[in-house]
Amino acid sequence: MHLPRPASSLARRAALLLGLLALGATPACYGPFAATRRLWHWNQQWENDWAQEGLFLVTGVVTPVYALAAVGDVLLFNATWFWTGECWIDEPGGDHAMQARALPDDPALDGLLQALPRR
Repeated sequence: MHLPRPASSLARRAALLLGLLALGATPACYGPFAATRRLWHWNQQWENDWAQEGLFLVTGVVTPVYALAAVGDVLLFNATWFWTGECWIDEPGGDHAMQARALPDDPALDGLLQALPRR
C-alpha cells in the first residue's frame, strides 16, 4: 500500500503565494452583491414554489451558477463598485443606480464618519 506523497515545499510555497496574491487583489469591501441578488430575483419570479425550488437546486447544486455569481461579486463586481462607485450590473427590478443607504442620525457616528478617509 502506497501513501500519497506530501506536496513539495516549493508547491506549498507557490500555493501560499497565490493565495496571498488573491487576497491582496480583493479589497475587503462589502458591496451590493448585484449578480447574486439578480440571480436570486430571477429565481423568485416563478410563481410555482416547486419550480423555484427546482431551479434553485439546478442552479445552486447541480450547476455552480450561484457559486460563480457569488465569486464574481466578491472578486470583481463589489471591488469595482467600491473603487469607482459604479455597478456594472443593474439592481433587480430595473433600478440602474445603487442607492446609498441612509445612516441613523447619531452624533457619535458623525464624528467617526468624518474621520474616515474619502474615496
